[in-house]
Amino acid sequence: MAKKNKVTVTFSKDSLLNFFKKLIQEPIYFFLFALYPTLSLYSQNISELFPEKILPSLIFVPTLSLVIFFLLSKLFKSKDKAALLVLLVLVLAFNYDLVKTSLPDFTFNIFGLALGANKTLVPLFGFILLFGSYLIIRKGSAKLRQPLNWLVILLLVFPLFKIFSYEVGTKRFFGLTKREVVIESTDKLTLPKDPPDVYYFIFDRYASFQNLKEFYNYDNKELADFLTEKGFYLAKASRDNYPATFLSVSSSLNLNYITSLVKALPKDSNDQTLVYPLMANYKVEKDLRALGYKYFHVGSWWNPTRANKNADKNYVFRLSNFVNLDEFSSKLLETTIFSPIIQKLNRFDLDEPYGNFDHRNRILFGLQSLKKIPQERGGPKFVFGHILLPHAPYVLDQNCKPIRPEQTKKHSPVVNYLNHIKCANSNIKEIVNNILAQSKNSIIVIQADEGPTPILNKVSQRWDKSSLKSLKEKTGILNAYYFPDQNYKNLYQTITPVNTFRLVFNQYFGANFKKLEDKIFIFENPTGAPYKLHDRTKEIFK
Repeated sequence: MAKKNKVTVTFSKDSLLNFFKKLIQEPIYFFLFALYPTLSLYSQNISELFPEKILPSLIFVPTLSLVIFFLLSKLFKSKDKAALLVLLVLVLAFNYDLVKTSLPDFTFNIFGLALGANKTLVPLFGFILLFGSYLIIRKGSAKLRQPLNWLVILLLVFPLFKIFSYEVGTKRFFGLTKREVVIESTDKLTLPKDPPDVYYFIFDRYASFQNLKEFYNYDNKELADFLTEKGFYLAKASRDNYPATFLSVSSSLNLNYITSLVKALPKDSNDQTLVYPLMANYKVEKDLRALGYKYFHVGSWWNPTRANKNADKNYVFRLSNFVNLDEFSSKLLETTIFSPIIQKLNRFDLDEPYGNFDHRNRILFGLQSLKKIPQERGGPKFVFGHILLPHAPYVLDQNCKPIRPEQTKKHSPVVNYLNHIKCANSNIKEIVNNILAQSKNSIIVIQADEGPTPILNKVSQRWDKSSLKSLKEKTGILNAYYFPDQNYKNLYQTITPVNTFRLVFNQYFGANFKKLEDKIFIFENPTGAPYKLHDRTKEIFK
């Protein structure tokens, strides 16, 4: 039998050093710079994202840059000219928003044509691209290779150091660290003879009936009368358990407080992703699916609720049939020169901020989706909808028609917020009518996860040091229930979201959950210490 030859590959310190020396002499700066926008944006939002969420952008932008580089290399028969041209495109594309936001708002009127920032800067950047390309094609030189390589490497050091420090400190390591989540067990739920459809709608930052009257002098009578006539119970003095979506939704979907759900919660951490698994695999969905329910999910642009892998059907807004951007990719796109171009292709005002344009489209898409789902057939349904309305930015008028930033500036923040409330109301009515027209055997919960960011009584940077008025303005939430048998004896005016599905499961699915004490927790700092929570229940409910 012939002997098999062993092939061994060894990497010595000298061989690696020689490889790096050769590499640094090539024009790799364009490829390295293609990594920078993604890494920089991630480092600025690192506490709110899982690392794997940046992989699509981290792969797509450098890969596209390489493809363009190879094509230009063939066209101009010069690697240096190709590398410089790609770098020029990347610098202009990904620094567009930085330049735009550095400038004050302005509008020029030329021959009756209003020219705002986008309509001025897009042509200017186009001219710079053409002129810069002309210079590069004429004078592109290999002398710039090493200086540009080292400059971009130095640029990458800052976000990479921040990312490495954070990932090591939190031990996340691209999602590989196991998050220990404790879900309370209960007796197995039982399926009723005539199982009701279950709808859970979260209208983000929708204030309570009580708070709208007290703080904004707005009597939400139109919605209250409509819901009452339809047979709803209105918990008009309801408040949130936590003043932030990532804590509040995690808690309500799992029927318990965060401190009971996450094992050994590190109070000194600002890592919001600690609780994200509670929104990916949550108790309400698991228990209802175990009973044979189909799960329909209508999410927002926010990653934790954007889509759910367990859903039978996700309703996700797409820019087109081929483009389905997550929150991070959308934010990255928002920083580029391509965002106003996309708006123009969608026949929308070029000077509308892309974030507003995207926010509006996703709200309207979510609302339309909620109106269609009641017609779905094939067994009992569980429907979860998270709609970022009346959440800012204010992009719709009271009739749900698009408005521009200059229009919102003509009104006070209270008026803009109330316009979003009125827009939400008209859609809530239509959604409820659609559900009850299909089946009155439905459980409908319409709720907010948190109240509005205080408009009249601003919170302090240290939220726990804020005035009682600001905390009261923040914590009041919309909370309305429709039960098919109209039996509301277990509901009460001050019920909080943590008890919502404890009550529903007990009353309709044979569970035996104990009612939890309704508590309101305020954090010290939403970005720096979101898990340092202070119980302010007695003061706020007083």
